[in-house]
Amino acid sequence: MYLKRLEMLGFKSFASRTVLEFSSGITAVVGPNGSGKSNVADAMRWVLGEQNMRQLRGKKSDDIIFVGGQGKAALGMAEVSLTIDNSTGWVPSEYSEITVTRRSYRSGENEYLINKQKVRLKDVLLLLAQARIGHDSYTVIGQGMIDAALSLRAEERRSLFENAAGIRPFQVQRADADNRLRQTEQNLERVRDIVSEIEPRLGPMEAQAKRAVEHQQVSAELQSVLLDWFALQYRRLRASSERTGQVEREQHHLRGELEQALQRVIDQSAAQRSTRQQTQANIAEARSAWNASNDLFQQSERELAVSEERLGGFERQRGDFQREERRLRERLIALQKQVIDMEEQCDLADEAVDEGASKLAELEMRVSRAQKEYELDERRLRGSQNDLVQVQARLGSSQSELGRLQKQLGERNRTLASRRDTIAQAQQAQRTLESKLAEERERLQAAREEEGQAQQQRQRLAKIIAEGQQEMERLKGLIADAERKRRALSDRLNLLKTWRQSLSGYSDGVRALLRAPSGKLHGMLGPVPQLGVVPEGMEQALEAALGPYMQAVVVETLEDALQCQDYLRTTKNGNALVVWLEREGEDENGIEVSGIQGQEEEAVLRRFLDQRPQLRERVIGFAGTRIACDARYRALFQRLLRGVVIARDLDAARELLSWALPLSISSVSDLPFTTIVTTQGEILHVDGWLSGGAGKGDAQQGLLAHERELRELPQQVEERKEELNGLNAKLSEVQRAQEGRRIEQSALDKQLQKLSMLVSERNRLFNTTQRDQERLQTEIKLSSSVEQQLAAEVAGLEQEVAGGRNAFRHMRKSSANSADWSKICATRWRSGQVPIGDNRTNWDALAPRSLSSARKPKHCANNSRNIRANLRM
Repeated sequence: MYLKRLEMLGFKSFASRTVLEFSSGITAVVGPNGSGKSNVADAMRWVLGEQNMRQLRGKKSDDIIFVGGQGKAALGMAEVSLTIDNSTGWVPSEYSEITVTRRSYRSGENEYLINKQKVRLKDVLLLLAQARIGHDSYTVIGQGMIDAALSLRAEERRSLFENAAGIRPFQVQRADADNRLRQTEQNLERVRDIVSEIEPRLGPMEAQAKRAVEHQQVSAELQSVLLDWFALQYRRLRASSERTGQVEREQHHLRGELEQALQRVIDQSAAQRSTRQQTQANIAEARSAWNASNDLFQQSERELAVSEERLGGFERQRGDFQREERRLRERLIALQKQVIDMEEQCDLADEAVDEGASKLAELEMRVSRAQKEYELDERRLRGSQNDLVQVQARLGSSQSELGRLQKQLGERNRTLASRRDTIAQAQQAQRTLESKLAEERERLQAAREEEGQAQQQRQRLAKIIAEGQQEMERLKGLIADAERKRRALSDRLNLLKTWRQSLSGYSDGVRALLRAPSGKLHGMLGPVPQLGVVPEGMEQALEAALGPYMQAVVVETLEDALQCQDYLRTTKNGNALVVWLEREGEDENGIEVSGIQGQEEEAVLRRFLDQRPQLRERVIGFAGTRIACDARYRALFQRLLRGVVIARDLDAARELLSWALPLSISSVSDLPFTTIVTTQGEILHVDGWLSGGAGKGDAQQGLLAHERELRELPQQVEERKEELNGLNAKLSEVQRAQEGRRIEQSALDKQLQKLSMLVSERNRLFNTTQRDQERLQTEIKLSSSVEQQLAAEVAGLEQEVAGGRNAFRHMRKSSANSADWSKICATRWRSGQVPIGDNRTNWDALAPRSLSSARKPKHCANNSRNIRANLRM
């Protein structure tokens, strides 16, 4: 086998058909750059099935199609054909020459041909694999592929050896087989799903098929019965028509008599009509006269009302005038009282003026007397001044010496006092620092305690936040569960609504009646399962008790039922059982009798169960009492379920049947029931037959269960919605609380940061205060030693000053007496505490105190200056 021919049309730069013949031996394609040598290799790789455009130096599939150039238009297709010589039979094929062709259009379509016959890409790859050539083999070796092959690892060279060994076709077949096996397994899985979905329906469908066969038989019987009944009705109607004709003839004769009587009545009516017109004219005249009288009477009434209104206005004005007169009189009396009070106040003021004049005269006399005493005292003061000048001259020399000593003593005392003040200030500062140190210690302790409390509060808050997060997660889980349950209930409700709308579970005839156009049928009430609600757990029992009535449609009357039957016969949509609500000849008395009969049957069953207490709990009661429905449907369900008792299990049903069988032999009318149904749907009849068993479809719910769910699910959905709203409200509340706690936690973090900074600042202040306290203690010790030295110097100076004081003590006494007496007299007279005239009598009492306050020479000079100041004043 060798490559024989390569044909290219529209592939890259080959616009026209180009044929390359390869003879035996080595063939080389030589040409300058850009002449299309690489395009030949790309065409070879492309026709071998290459799908990667990057290997063909392109990006899209239409990049390999000629785009036009040098006056040639673009082509819409690229085609490459590769011819292989198979004369040696290398490729397992009956052809000695194999041509593989590949075409590609700009629309993206590809075609593969072998010897001008369309094939699949898989067929081309399999054929080339059998020939040990392909686009991914080493048939076409480009630049760098030899080095890449030499640098391959051992496991990577495996594909090279496999191609050389010729096992590539088997690998392609194995991959194809694996793909087909996977597809087959997927198909089997889908088939299993379909089987598992359809298999539960086979049981109900089989039961429906049986019911359909029974329905056909019953329908045939019903058809024959209906024909008989229609014939009977026809005979009855014919007889009724004859009777109606006789009645019509009698009514025609009676009608003639009535028309004659009517004509007589019309004549009498015309006479009465003329009399009535005359009477109406008389009434009109009387009415006009009455209207004129009535107008005159109303005018008189209006004038009377106006007069009464004016009289009332006058009466109101009179009352206003009287009230105004009483108010003015009261005001006059009040003004008279005010005049009397003013006169009394004037008399009191005159008396006060007389008394003030006498006091003024007395004060003027006292002022003149005080003026005279002041002049006398002034002359005395001038004499004392002369005496004081003389005393001051004698004390001048002693005062200068004493002043020097006092100055020196004062300097020492000031130094000592300054030092003592310094010590006192240092001690005070020490006490202040001690108190400050205690305060800083307390503040530091308080800050540490506050920091600890903040840490505890933060830990507590973090714990609360973690608990709140857990509560949020719990609420979110509850919300998810509630939402899942609500969605499941909603889906179930929608499914059941769709089931009801599609009327699934009903026969074709029932669906045809229920889907009949409006106005076509009358009195349609609905199917039996939709007219009542059964308790949970009673569905199978009541469905078994109702039996064929589960597929029955309820209408108002017999005529409505016949109309339904005609409609089904006309449309040929199947058969249906139709039950009419009203029965001929049944009135309220009949319903009451039926109710009394039902009570008697219950009483009989209750007496039997009272005799067997172990059976009482296992017998539920009559089936007709277990369905909740409207009052108008009560009689219908009692009629459909008459004589049916529900038991909890088959053993209880057997005991009831064993009690009822002897009674059924004697008289069936004495039996309170004829059928016993268990909660599992098993039926026992006194006639000696039972129905029961189990099938694959028994796990599915029936029509009654679906109807009960349709009535209960909306309330359950609303309850789930309320539960969801409550949980969402709780979650929102917890989220708000969490947000508040996070804000509080952030505030606590900031507070802790501030407290940490405060504790550091308190520590720094405490250490600084301790250092200041130690420094002050050192200063106090130094100041104490200096203070002791100054105290010794002050003691020596005080002894010198004491000696100088003894020298002029007697002289100072005499001068102090004069100065103090002058000063005290002037001060007392100016302040007005002691009258000037009493100074002579008070001198003896004031002299000792003035002498005790004038013991120092400096004080004597101050006293003389004060006396001179007083004289100038």
